Amino acid sequence: MEPAKPGDPTPTSPAPTATPFVSDPGGRPLLCLSEQVLTARVAGASEESPARLTPPVAKAALADWPTTTVMCSGLFGADFHIASTTDLSTTWTEYLPADTTYWVWDATNGQVVAAP
Repeated sequence: MEPAKPGDPTPTSPAPTATPFVSDPGGRPLLCLSEQVLTARVAGASEESPARLTPPVAKAALADWPTTTVMCSGLFGADFHIASTTDLSTTWTEYLPADTTYWVWDATNGQVVAAP
């Protein structure tokens, strides 16, 4: 391999491979949230939605909080995580999807639950 010369393009590292997401049409989507995106939106620096839904996934595939968060961050970016039942508050209300049911994390019981 020849050494780089001035004007040669800068090599880029390959993008990380996202965790495979196994969709299940019989399931519900995960509600994923990002405080970073919310802050940018409130500041007027972004029009991006801080709340997003994944494709439907079966509850059986959602064994623990880290698994669900990896699904959110793998699809939408490192700053996204699964919403918890406590996130369904006035802070997020205007960004929550209407007329649909989705999975959120219930920390009290250590599992996903359907909301709203």
